[in-house]
Amino acid sequence: MEAIIFCITKLISAVHNYCKISKAEKVRYYSEIFRARPFNIHCSRQQRISSLCELMEEVEEELLNGKQKAGNADQKLGTIVELAQREGGFGSDQTRRKIWRLLSEQFAETHMYEEVLSRPTFQDIISHKEFDQVQADVRRTLLRFPPNTTDSDRHELLEALTPLIIKVLIAYPEARYYQGFHDICLTVLLVLGPTDALFVSYNLAKNFFSRFLEQPMEYASEHLERIYMIVANEDWYLYDHLVSNEVPIIFALSWIITWFSHDLKHYESITRLFDFFMASHKNGDYFTGFD
Repeated sequence: MEAIIFCITKLISAVHNYCKISKAEKVRYYSEIFRARPFNIHCSRQQRISSLCELMEEVEEELLNGKQKAGNADQKLGTIVELAQREGGFGSDQTRRKIWRLLSEQFAETHMYEEVLSRPTFQDIISHKEFDQVQADVRRTLLRFPPNTTDSDRHELLEALTPLIIKVLIAYPEARYYQGFHDICLTVLLVLGPTDALFVSYNLAKNFFSRFLEQPMEYASEHLERIYMIVANEDWYLYDHLVSNEVPIIFALSWIITWFSHDLKHYESITRLFDFFMASHKNGDYFTGFD
């Protein structure tokens, strides 16, 4: 898909060649990636939401009309990806309910797994080896709900979150649950509701978080090491300070494995970041903390 923004396109190339170049070359290699910056939209939030809704209708119509219009649909999907970079992202949860689902279908082609995702029974869920750990983490998520959430809605969502996570793990047998994945699934659940949240959460697990779900968490530091290269490019003195004082890269772990949803308290900030990450290359989150 040619719609991926300039910096993420460059990132794909950078990651692909990461192991082939020296440390000094890596610093230079990343230099131009950071020059791209999000730009503002000079229109109101309501105008942005209205435009996105119209665009979504056009995309869906062209996708339904068959392959002869696939090029037009791809072009409009590219516009949606571009809008994810702009101030405010997709603007509202009402808009996200359609766009997150559409992005999951188009970028990952996971529609073929819907049958698998719907199969687990209640007994399958409560007997899963990760059930107790997931349930314990879910009980600690009360502070993650938007402030206007009623007690009844909060209870209903908590009841849905554990089965949602376990169903993803059943459909993705190579995955091992890690503490923090529940933060990802909760954000998706809050926006989409239980039905679509299952589809999108599976897509995120398989295509964005597989490097953490398929390996023990102690290997995560290997993935995080590239952040030091990013810091070196942006602020060499900070990089030198971190390295000289042997600051472990683990400080950034929760940023990456939860898409900042564990660290940020403002619901709109979290969902706006999810807009960006879902429309980006899977390594786009490494760059966000230093923008």
